[in-house]
Order: sequence, then structure tokens, then C-alpha cells
Amino acid sequence: MIGIIRRIRTFARLPWRDRLAWAESTALFWWFTVALKLVPFRRFKRLLGPAGDKDSPWEREPSGPAPDDIRILSLWLRRIARKHQDTCLAQALAGRVMIRRRRLPSTVSFGVREEADGELDFHAWLVHDDWVLTGGGALRSYSVIATFYDDPERRR
Repeated sequence: MIGIIRRIRTFARLPWRDRLAWAESTALFWWFTVALKLVPFRRFKRLLGPAGDKDSPWEREPSGPAPDDIRILSLWLRRIARKHQDTCLAQALAGRVMIRRRRLPSTVSFGVREEADGELDFHAWLVHDDWVLTGGGALRSYSVIATFYDDPERRR
């Protein structure tokens, strides 16, 4: 009980920007987690945007520190999903919606790798301006099979 009270107090001390990012990322992450189990994936095609070049984000280094909004968004999405398996696509789609709301460009990439037992492992991750926001880790071991680029400013 004391642990829960401590967490509530810590959360209450956070700036409003962090609390709103937590609420937004929690709602979107769980919505996409449920929707991906109930709705056929083809329905999400419009959200992904146009297919782009098979771009590997690890070929470049970020040009500078991540903007505060992007850093906070990435932090909360990772924290919310850290105890759940197979949530990379839900994280990437939730992050895409959050970044689109802020009128920033982003790329969702899909990759595949072969495991030692011969099984295929699929993965999705979200990139903004050379920053891997969701699905980071051993990305170099995945072969990029598709990327989808979205620039809200270009659609205006």
C-alpha cells in the first residue's frame, strides 16, 4: 500500500506535460493493443502512410539531442509497454498518432530475422528525425522489409 501511495505522490509532482503525455500514451497504447487483436491489419494501412524506401535508421547518427516532446513520448511508451510481450506494433502505431498530432514527420519500419530454431521473428519500430522512439534494441539484426513515411506538413 505504501508503494502505491509513493507512486501517486511521485506522479503528482511531475510537470503537466509529462502527466498529459502519460495519459495520451497509455490510452493510445491500450487502444492499439486491443484493436490489433480484433481488427484486420489492412484497416491500419491509412494510419501508416505511404510506403517509403527501405531505410535503416542505424546507418545514421542523430544530429543532436532529442526534442523534449519526443523524449517524453518515447519514455512513456516504453514504460507502459515494458511488462508486456509482443507490443512493438502497438507502440509504433500509438507513437505515430502522437507524433502526427504534433505535426512532426516519422517513419514506421517493419523488420524480420531468423531465430536459431528457424522461426521468423517480426518487429516494428518508430523513427523520428534519426531517433528510434519505440522498438529499439538489436535493430541491426533485423532485415528491413517495409517502411512507411508520414509527414503531416506535406499533406496540407
